[in-house]
Amino acid sequence: MITLRDYQNECLTAIHTANEKGIHKPLVCLPCGTGKTVVFTSLAKEKNTHTLILAHRDELIEQAIDKLQIVWPESNCGVIKAERNEYNQQIVVASVQTLSRMKRLKDLPTDFNLIITDESHHAIASSYQRIYDHLGIHPHQLHLGVTATPNRMD
Repeated sequence: MITLRDYQNECLTAIHTANEKGIHKPLVCLPCGTGKTVVFTSLAKEKNTHTLILAHRDELIEQAIDKLQIVWPESNCGVIKAERNEYNQQIVVASVQTLSRMKRLKDLPTDFNLIITDESHHAIASSYQRIYDHLGIHPHQLHLGVTATPNRMD
């Protein structure tokens, strides 16, 4: 079990407050090593809903799964990457490179209530946009971006 730090609890409170005000795409910006993964896995536990977590590196996918097992050990988690196609779980942690391929994307459900984009400064890339286009825009969705570097030089 993990006890959240004060600033992590403040992040969760800010996400909820923003969502109540109609802001459904908040961005959490915290420095490297301050527990962004703990924040978003805690949010997934709080929401207890159909959740998609997008990451662009194996290390980040494994980190999300590891933190989910600590924060919410009873969660039902699947993975989409390489040979794994575990689409039908409550929480799906997916490789952007794998999921953005049309043959993989066509099987992805579109009923996620919570979408989390790790390292969201990459979200402008066409691979991410293809996934977002497939998911569509739903008024009930909360789409959280997390990053340590919110501004890109390009």
